[in-house]
Amino acid sequence: MIQSSQARGIGRAQRSQSLVEFSLSLVALIMLISGVVDLGRAFFVITAMEDTVGEGAVFLSQNPRCVGSAVSGCGNPNNAVFRMTSAGGGLLDFTHVKPSATTTAGDLWFKICWPAAGGSSPETYTSCSTTAPPVYGYDVGEPIYVEMNYNFQLWSPFIPSIARLNPLPLKVVATNVIVVK
Repeated sequence: MIQSSQARGIGRAQRSQSLVEFSLSLVALIMLISGVVDLGRAFFVITAMEDTVGEGAVFLSQNPRCVGSAVSGCGNPNNAVFRMTSAGGGLLDFTHVKPSATTTAGDLWFKICWPAAGGSSPETYTSCSTTAPPVYGYDVGEPIYVEMNYNFQLWSPFIPSIARLNPLPLKVVATNVIVVK
């Protein structure tokens, strides 16, 4: 009956080994799942941002003077800022939105720009505003540029410590052509 006591010792060792292997693989699995959750959240936020700037660019191509509610005849919901903050499926928190011509501190901000005379690339855009179109005016066929920036907070404790990046800066841009004077 020596064989049965040896079998019991081997059985305990195998169970202990399985427990250690499971605990080590569980740590790796939790890291993987938390990274996938953060990646999925980031995907949905980027999709909401694309919807938001797309709504602003389309609305401004048809109503270029109605940037904000400060413009006469452009009260809510007939202005780009209201349309943008209402878009995105409610996924973005616009309670702390910072409409800004310069991308400074804040979790969420956007800017709307018109090109300089004769310029069509975003680098030549000199008038960025969230209240009114440029003083020099605009013409049919000129592009409109809407940019949104968001500091995305990662939830997982592992990814930010590995990548040394939290919050993750996200930027989405939409352009359209003005079709109405």
